[in-house]
Amino acid sequence: MSAKPEYSGAQAVTISLNSAVDGADVLSNELDNSSNLFLDSDLEIELKGSNASETGSVAVYMLRGNATSELEDVNNATRLGTVYLNGTTAVRKVVRVHELPKFYKLRAVHSSSNAYALDSTGNGMAFLGVNIQDV
Repeated sequence: MSAKPEYSGAQAVTISLNSAVDGADVLSNELDNSSNLFLDSDLEIELKGSNASETGSVAVYMLRGNATSELEDVNNATRLGTVYLNGTTAVRKVVRVHELPKFYKLRAVHSSSNAYALDSTGNGMAFLGVNIQDV
């Protein structure tokens, strides 16, 4: 027998990224991992700028917690990565998040290259839970 990853289906993250203005600091709904007990996840982030000249970025963070509604403070969140925008072309980044806590939220901070908002559609996050299976 050998240990291999076992992936869940894609699960959408509830977070309001469409039309997020420059400087927006957006939090997702709290995600409950106490039943699924995923060890890791592949976080998929898809973003699109609203202007062809956009070259800004969105920094993504995780607020961890061991009990519901008792998460880290926003300023103490763990940085997961940065997604760089490419005008109005949709960009996608997948970040492996290790050691998922029982409860967490995701945070996105938009930093535009010239005070542009994100596009009104096509911005979001989803994840695949990752566990280990014995095969």
